[in-house]
Amino acid sequence: MMNSRLWGRLFLILMALPQLVVKPWKKKPVSAHRILVLSHLLLGDTLMLTALLKRLHCKYPDAILTLVCQEAVVPLYQTQPYGVNAIAFNPKKFSSIFYLIRHCRQYDLAFIPGDNRWSWLALAMGSRWIVAFSGGVAWKNLPVNELKSFPVSILSWGDLVASLAGDLPRVEYNPDDWIAPSCYPFDLPSSPYAVLHLGASKPHKYWDADNWMTVAEWLRVRGITIVWSVGAKEITLLESIRQMDGDYCYKGELDLTQLWHLLKYAQVLVCPDTGIAHLGRLTNTPTIALFGPGSPLISGAGSFWKNSPFMPVWDESVLCRDMNRLFQRQIPWVKHCLRGSKECPAPYCMDKISVDNVLELLTKSFDSVNDL
Repeated sequence: MMNSRLWGRLFLILMALPQLVVKPWKKKPVSAHRILVLSHLLLGDTLMLTALLKRLHCKYPDAILTLVCQEAVVPLYQTQPYGVNAIAFNPKKFSSIFYLIRHCRQYDLAFIPGDNRWSWLALAMGSRWIVAFSGGVAWKNLPVNELKSFPVSILSWGDLVASLAGDLPRVEYNPDDWIAPSCYPFDLPSSPYAVLHLGASKPHKYWDADNWMTVAEWLRVRGITIVWSVGAKEITLLESIRQMDGDYCYKGELDLTQLWHLLKYAQVLVCPDTGIAHLGRLTNTPTIALFGPGSPLISGAGSFWKNSPFMPVWDESVLCRDMNRLFQRQIPWVKHCLRGSKECPAPYCMDKISVDNVLELLTKSFDSVNDL
């Protein structure tokens, strides 16, 4: 018996093919009343779509804007920032694909900011005009009506995806744009605290336990309560951490809306280059992000996040940050590392991040707060 994912793909193709036949006769809509942004990205990449969402909202203020994304991310959009209605999508479930195709239909414009395979789903959902980046595998581009070229010079991911909506209007993030989502109550420190989030998407993005404990002690001396944070699958990272009386510890039990509130009231967030770092941008939390395989040139502020208190730490001399692939496209100015842990034996590039550099940024962050 065929699995749910295969049934979903067959149903998707069946519904998309009639739309593909009439594609040559389609014209770009003069106005847009319903707009779709369709992605299945990780948390950080999804949150960086905020630049695209705000630009679309400013350009089409009366349009209904729908974001299709991973289920875990949807609750962050419950207050509908920029008028966004977020819908969960799981490509492994036939029921998820069926729901989107049967109940979320007829969009004037659709934007595909990542892998163009999702242009087929946008087509099956009745999107009249689909916009995506050029390049990649040819069959994925077949449903796309308007292919945009990648820029020839470095651009942050946020500004890059915003360019799908055109050059104007230029937009910047304002924390007041995004009303905090509600969450289930949980225990928050009553004293000033810092969040030290140890987890990351890959083991070679982890930072040494001794470094974390040095940062924690620096903060304790200044009267700051330490909050240790890891994901549900990263609890073992805490085994090497010496916790003190008064520390708080969240072992993957917080959902994203609770993490929002945890970060919102933190004095500072220190974490690897991961989705939590980008959540800190939305909450306007002073954030020190540790970049190893990744690059702050791609995941950096750009023009949209330029006012965010986001402080990257990285070693530019890492030679293995030499890969140019981004969503199956070769882009010369993209310089990061996509290798797995087995391809990168220890010591990792994260080991080149000096704890002294982090403490220096912490000093600047706390000094700037005290000067206010």
